[in-house]
Amino acid sequence: MLPASHGSESRATPEPDPRRQPMTNDQLRKALRELNTERDATFFFRDAPECTVANAMLIPDEPDHLVKVSDGKHIYIIDAEHVAWIRIG
Repeated sequence: MLPASHGSESRATPEPDPRRQPMTNDQLRKALRELNTERDATFFFRDAPECTVANAMLIPDEPDHLVKVSDGKHIYIIDAEHVAWIRIG
């Protein structure tokens, strides 16, 4: 008998590694530079549901220094410290 997890893709957010430092807003902004409305971005958070932004575009840094992503209709503010990982594609 195969283990229950064999062959099934888990969508659960992985547990944070206590040795790893949280991502900073600058690091996240660098990772998202290639968002130019041609790709979707799915954010997986440590303690919140995932969030998919279709046709995502990174909003340039503003005086508030928040990381903002838009789909052309909405603006999503992303808290870098809570991002576990991101899928771009």
